[in-house]
Amino acid sequence: RRALAELLDIPATVAEIAGFELSEDEFGKSLVHLFASDEEHRETVLCEGGRRQSEKQCEDDNHSPDTLWWARTSVQTRIPEHTKAVMLRDHDYKYVFRYYESDELYDLKQDPEERQNLAEDPEYAGIIQHMKNILLERMIETCDVVPRTIDKRI
Repeated sequence: RRALAELLDIPATVAEIAGFELSEDEFGKSLVHLFASDEEHRETVLCEGGRRQSEKQCEDDNHSPDTLWWARTSVQTRIPEHTKAVMLRDHDYKYVFRYYESDELYDLKQDPEERQNLAEDPEYAGIIQHMKNILLERMIETCDVVPRTIDKRI
């Protein structure tokens, strides 16, 4: 199966299987319909992560090479790739917008291993702009939600 899904689809899926409705605004889509079919689920998926360089608390650099988590935490401390980024992909392209570093664009049909970064190629400027527009729409759609109940102080 090649359906695109996000982690936020898991609560919606569990809720449907368990027969209850989620009480808060959720942006996930249940995956239950994919159990029996190969239909499309999402046109794009969004992922975000990393940290601002000023968030030193994330460096967790008090480990030494003989500790269990040293390999992971030492990488987070010394490489820039752990800083803020958002990724949007569809079945054809993967676009990564990085807060500090250079953006990335990959043609997943021609380059499934993501070895050729096309972000600087002017031929792909339209695709990048399209992906940025979708990213902006998704982020605005899913950012802060206005509370459903009126604050008792009002």
